[in-house]
Formats: sequence, structure tokens, C-alpha cells
Amino acid sequence: MLGGPAVKADVECPGTYLPDLANALNNLSVRLGDAGRGEEALTAAQEAVAIRRTLAEANPNLFGTALQQSLVTAARLEGLDL
Repeated sequence: MLGGPAVKADVECPGTYLPDLANALNNLSVRLGDAGRGEEALTAAQEAVAIRRTLAEANPNLFGTALQQSLVTAARLEGLDL
């Protein structure tokens, strides 16, 4: 439903749902990778990294671990052995 409470909350407090979006993108990247859709998986992982990097710069104690998780996911999708 466009214009519902979630949209209103994000307009009033920009970025409210960014942590959830990054989490969903990271999970999507893993599932796409499992399905053999590597290019799409890497794109989703890179988007998660970008969001989480921004969040971690603002609050490293809260989002640093999540950024690390997305970086590991992206590295694995790029074929790096960690």
C-alpha cells in the first residue's frame, strides 16, 4: 500500500528501513548465488555492502558486524576464498 505507515515513517525519518533493506539484499545475494545466478547475486551483495558501509560509518558499533558479513558474502561471490 503506497503511502502507508512505512512510507510515512521513512519520510519523517530517512533511512529507517535501510538496515532491513541491506539485510534483505544480503540474504537475496546468498540465495541467488545458491541458484547459480552469480552476477545477480554479486550485484545484490554489492548493494548491501554500500548501504551497510554508510550505516557503519555513522555507527560502527551498531553496524560494523553487519558490514563485515556483507563484505564476506561479496568476497565469496567474487570467488575469493576466505
